[in-house]
Amino acid sequence: MVARMPWFFLAAGGLASAASPTFRLDDFEVTLALPEGKWRLRRWSGREVVVDLSQAQGTVRLVAWGTPIQVPIDDPLAWQSLYETHVAEWGGHSEGVTAARMVRIASRPVAFTDLTFRDPAERALHAASLAVPGANLHVAVAVPKGATELGDTLRRSVIEGATIATSPPDRHPPVLDTVGGTIRLPPGWRRPLDQERMQLVAPRTTLQGPPRETCDVALRPYAGVAPALLFVCHRDLWVGVVDQHSVPWVDETLRQAVFGADHEPATVVELDEGLGFRFGTLQAGTPIAGLLPQANGVTQLELIGPADRQAALIDDLDTAMRGATLAGPHPASLFEWVWYWLRVRPTSLPTLLGLGLCLAFVGGLARAIVTRRNAEVSP
Repeated sequence: MVARMPWFFLAAGGLASAASPTFRLDDFEVTLALPEGKWRLRRWSGREVVVDLSQAQGTVRLVAWGTPIQVPIDDPLAWQSLYETHVAEWGGHSEGVTAARMVRIASRPVAFTDLTFRDPAERALHAASLAVPGANLHVAVAVPKGATELGDTLRRSVIEGATIATSPPDRHPPVLDTVGGTIRLPPGWRRPLDQERMQLVAPRTTLQGPPRETCDVALRPYAGVAPALLFVCHRDLWVGVVDQHSVPWVDETLRQAVFGADHEPATVVELDEGLGFRFGTLQAGTPIAGLLPQANGVTQLELIGPADRQAALIDDLDTAMRGATLAGPHPASLFEWVWYWLRVRPTSLPTLLGLGLCLAFVGGLARAIVTRRNAEVSP
């Protein structure tokens, strides 16, 4: 293996080798073995390696790098913007994809994507992406025009020769746990792998609630962008009677507890048993929140994700709320029940009957008192 040195030293001096050099990407537990050739090292770190190969047709550049959070490999066009970002960093301009297909190498699904670019000469980029434990590995080979076969051969050779750590199977059930219930995750969501937990960075929001360290978390990975995150937390919050009639009052209580200020009213999500309340949008990076009153308080769901996927993520949050298994209905005290009937449903038949009985009782009691006093003063 080439002796490990800081990338900035290598970038400045470079190493040439006619042998078959290997490079270790420590951050992703991947070792790459390159075919024989006159390679010149441009940059090397735990996350990336950049090498050039001198050929009769011109210089070939090979770049291999990783991106954190393991994304399923099922779409050969999913990483196009990532490859084009590298082309732009080289001073090139992408002219679009010329071919894209899925292949299998060593039983792994691999996305092959070919595109052309100018820098200013016309060149071709042969790129590939595959999943490694907790991340994705990408290989891109830039070749001069007319060296398409060489680019494809190098791409396949590097992947076939890579040594990749084996990830233990994910045995976590697709649910998140909280006090008083569980949340079944929508399709595409999962718990983070052990290798991914240190990579999860959620932006700070104005949403009030328990520290995220006390919450259970799931993620929805996307190619080329940060994953969506779902935090499920428990809150000792009590809102009284919860049904279709009390929605305005429950809504106001939850808004104050979650946002601490005026906010748009909630969208009510009907559950098999009870109601859920969804607040907010993903515009400007703000989260959407779901509140589920239940027997032990309130279950709070906070979802953060790309704004351009807002519609799908709102559907996911609603699906998660509907898939909740809760401890039971939200409790209410005798005082809250009395308040509910008098304030929320003052004209309902039970309230009118109750008031009528109370008035009849008070009237009967008053009449009995008057009758007794009259009897006492009679001669």
